[in-house]
Amino acid sequence: MLVISDTSPIRALAWVRLLHVLESLYGKVVIPPAVVRELQCPDASFDPVDISQFPFIEVLAPADRLAVDRLRRHLVPARQKPWH
Repeated sequence: MLVISDTSPIRALAWVRLLHVLESLYGKVVIPPAVVRELQCPDASFDPVDISQFPFIEVLAPADRLAVDRLRRHLVPARQKPWH
């Protein structure tokens, strides 16, 4: 099963040291580069998350930029961030 994640679930599971559970449940998790940046350089209230420790997490940029732009127009501005 392919799972695409944003920042919040990964950050939450890393905080409670249960990020490895995603591999048990799904095998592979895909995140866009913007999520990697948010995890590595978080706001001051969060610790960085080093996803390189979790080989089941794959970083993959969206291939269809036009589809991303169309989707972005329909999203609430706060939820647009991971697609940048």
